[in-house]
Order: sequence, then C-alpha cells, then structure tokens
Amino acid sequence: MDATSFAPQTMKVSGCVPQTEPLRELGSNGQPRTAPNSAGGHSFVVDDTTRLLRFLVLGSGEGTYYAKPKAHTADNLAALLRLMEAGRGVEAVEIIRNVSVSGRAPRQTPTLTALAVCAMAGDAETKAAANATLPAIARIPTHLFEYLELCESTAKAMCGGSSGWGRAHRRAVAHWYNAHKGASAKALAESVTKYQQRNGWSHLDALRLCHAAPVDCAHAAVFAYIVKGLDSAKAVASASETTEDDSKRKVDAVSTCGPVLEYLGAVEMAKGLKSSPEGEAKMVELIASHRLVREHVPSELLSSVPVWAALLEDMPMTAMIRNLAKMTSIGLVSPGSEAATSVVARLGNAEALRKARVHPMAILMAHRTYAAGRGEKGSLTWQPAPEVVEALDSAFELAFASVEPANKRFMLALDVSGSMGCGCNGGGYGGAGLSCAEASAAMAVIAMRTEPECTAMCFSHVFGSFPLTKSSSLSDAMRHTNQYPFGRTDCSLPMQYALEKGLSIDTFVVYTDSETYHGSIHPCEALRKYRKVSGIHDAKLIVVGMASNGFSIADPADPGMLDVVGFDASAPQVMANFAAGRV
Repeated sequence: MDATSFAPQTMKVSGCVPQTEPLRELGSNGQPRTAPNSAGGHSFVVDDTTRLLRFLVLGSGEGTYYAKPKAHTADNLAALLRLMEAGRGVEAVEIIRNVSVSGRAPRQTPTLTALAVCAMAGDAETKAAANATLPAIARIPTHLFEYLELCESTAKAMCGGSSGWGRAHRRAVAHWYNAHKGASAKALAESVTKYQQRNGWSHLDALRLCHAAPVDCAHAAVFAYIVKGLDSAKAVASASETTEDDSKRKVDAVSTCGPVLEYLGAVEMAKGLKSSPEGEAKMVELIASHRLVREHVPSELLSSVPVWAALLEDMPMTAMIRNLAKMTSIGLVSPGSEAATSVVARLGNAEALRKARVHPMAILMAHRTYAAGRGEKGSLTWQPAPEVVEALDSAFELAFASVEPANKRFMLALDVSGSMGCGCNGGGYGGAGLSCAEASAAMAVIAMRTEPECTAMCFSHVFGSFPLTKSSSLSDAMRHTNQYPFGRTDCSLPMQYALEKGLSIDTFVVYTDSETYHGSIHPCEALRKYRKVSGIHDAKLIVVGMASNGFSIADPADPGMLDVVGFDASAPQVMANFAAGRV
C-alpha cells in the first residue's frame, strides 16, 4: 500500500483543542488504567518493573521538567520498594545486575543506588542476592566507593539511623577486595593505585571498616601498601616467604608477590618524576614496561606529547574517548597524524566497544564536546581532527547492539515540547549537558540509517517536518531540535497527521517523555482510528521513553504497542524486532 492508497482525512491537525475531561481508560475490573500526568492529560501507568528499568537506564539525577531530582529519585525508588514488598526483591536484583553487566545504562549511579536499597532494606534473600552481585556491578573502586556512600545514606534513612556496616555488608566488601578481577592481586594493585579515593572514601577507610583478611600473601602485600605504603608491603611479602613451611609454597609466594611489588614500586617511582627530559623518558619507560596509566603520571608531565603517546599505546577504550580533547590540545592527535589514525581505527572496532561496555551516551557526549573544540567547563580548547569527529559519529551507531532492519515503513516522531528541553538523565557525561529533545534526535539517527523507509517529523501541539536524512550527522540532527518553538504536547498528532495526509505507515515511533495533554483524542485511540481508516490493521506504535517517570502513552494491553526505555543500548534492536513481528 502506498502513501495515496486510502482517502486523506479532513481534520485540521494543528487546530486540535484539549478536552476538558480527558479520556480515562478502564480495565476489565472497571478500575482506571490511566492516571493524570504532570502535563494535565492522562497516560497509562507503567508497572513497577518498567519503572525500575527506566530508572536504571535513564536515572533521575537531573529530575524532569515537572520534578526536582530528589523527588524524582524517591518516586522511582518507590517502585523498587513495592517490588521488594511483593516478594520480588531477588528478581529486582537480577534486573539491576543485567542492566549493569550488559552495559545498557550510561551511568552506574542508578544501578548502585538500587543495589544499595536492596542490600540495606531488603529481606534476607534480597540482601544475600545484592551482596553476591556487588563485584559484578562495582567493577572498579570508584563504583565501590559510591556504593559504600549510598549504603550508609540508605541505612540511615531506612534502617533506623544504622551505619549499614553489619556483618553481611562487611563480608561483601571484604570479598570485593579478595575477589577483584578473578582474585588477581596484581589487578587489585592496579585498581587501588589508579582509583585511590572518591566520594570522600579511600581504600584505607574501606579496609578498616570491612575487617578484610587477605586470602594470600600477594593480597596481604596490597593491603599493607594501602595501609602503610611500599616498605610495609615488602615486609609483609618477605615475612610470608620466610614463614612458609615447604619449598613449593615458598615458590608460590615469591611468584605471586614479586609482580605485585614490582608494579607498586613502579607506581612509587613515577610519583617522584619531574618535568625534565630525564623524567619524561623515565615515565615513558615505566608506562611501556608496567602499563601504568594516566592516573599514575605526575601532573608536571601531563602535557608531554611523548608521555601521552606512550599512554595511547595500551589506553583503555573509555579512557581514550575521555582524553581525546587533551591529546588533541597538546598536538598528539591532529589531522592526518599517526595518533589520529590509531584513534579512528579503535573507534571503528565494534567488538572492542562492546567489550569495553562503552555506552552510546558516552560516545554521543564525547562527539558533541570534541566537535565543539572546547569544554563547557574549564579553559581547555583544541582544533578537532575531522576524521576523529567522523569516527565518533560512526562509533555512536556501533555502540548500540547490532540491528537487523525490520524493513517496514516508519514514521519517526520527535516530541519537541517544552518538557523535552529538560536535561536528559545520563546526559551529563564529560560535563556537557544534553536535552531530552537532542537525545531523541540522536536515537532517531540510528533508526533513519538502519531502516530503508523512514519519515522524520516533530511535534508539540502542532506537527511539522524534521530535516533528518540517512546522511545527517549527529551534530546536524541535535542542532535541528533547537530550531523549534516548543510548546505543549499532543502525542496523538503523528497518527492524526498520517490520516490527514493519507500516509501508509507500518510503525510509528514516538520519542517523548509521555507528559502529554493529548488534545482531542488520546494517542492510543488515534492509533486505533488510524488502523481502521487506513486498512493497516497491524500498524504499531513504539513509545521511546526519554524520561524516567511513571507514564506511557502506549497501552500495555494492546499487543501492537511497545514501550521502551530511551538510550537503552539494546533499544534499537528491540524496536526493529517488534516492528518486524519477530517478537
């Protein structure tokens, strides 16, 4: 069926007037399935599992147009508490773990917050599940320190002023140190020297409170280094070697402690290096021989091109993306340079991006900041290398799960109402802000590039075209969202417009916060009307939620409507599968 195969409707879409009494959907029990939203209309209330998933992926740190961050977080955590009260705490922990481990969320704060609530306020089974999951979610000390802070504040608020440091919590933290990265003492040494303190916490604080007992002499050496320094670590290792009661165990002690002490010695040596040719050369040597990282480099040497060139050789993917601006500002990464070529090649490696759990939001924010040539904070400026900007654009697409096209006719409808001008949760990566409208445009770029037949539109209380094509760059797509007057929201307009213009659409994708006042007809009723009039009886509606609230315009009882969480790294494939009828 082509775009002119059924008679256009005569309605004037731009002239819709809000109902004085919004439509209330009733369930089979006669109870309403919709509730008033913050914009004055009615939306479907999402279930607690969906609300938890939205919180984990989208967070609540920036609030919404209608709710401050603190109240927004409380509303989201209430859904988690209801799941726990219903005996579904272990299920909630598994959801939290899945989101974190699979890299579906741009930030760890929501997952760590939810895990802390489960560990402090859950029943015995929920607490045990949360404690067992800690190493999988808190993969670096920064996560651990944030988790410790969240546990203390949660225990104080929910557990009668408790500190939270019960026996189970102490065991969980002690296990984190002994089991970190496969119980490798060398890996632990690398982590504790790279991330020494965050959120007012240090490793000394954590070890003191958890009463950790080392599982072997190598871990004992690392613990001693944390508490008293390198000399103490050497003394502990030496004592372990001399007190072993058989030669095999002595050999094991030497083989495990030796690499740890050698690494810690290199870290201490780096601390004393000065900004001189000799100091620079020695730092390059230490980086090459011990794989030291940026955090081990003295501040005096952080503008050295040879030092950064050495760091780039084995720099982790996330660190490379985060430090692109610095490496460009000092001249290491420049148009046509060897370093720029290396960066472009690594950004084009989809498998490496996946293994590093690089979230699309992180790349989007890096793209926006790097292309601007200056940060939103600080005085650092640089001349971006065009090939790196282009590589970041491509990497954004690669960071999503690989997408098999649905090969359906899509309308991508971007909500550009006033509430979408608010900050997108998770969009503060690298100090740069990102609105929900800009994030929607970036997600629409993926669908436009993936599907053969796509029409992009935008709407608030009126409907209009959106200049998005298959060749549109991320920068262009996000910039276009700032050209609209915004206003109130009517999420029924995409379906009404398709009826008025006689368009044949298989799947409507609406990027919105679902805060709709819904005009003369509810969005789900507009879709049902479209199905009937157009003859496309299986026309679908996908609602991409760009804010972590409790509303959706998608009817959960209609199998042709789907509610997904915006900027979930798996969202594009889920959407394509749904549109194609593969799920």
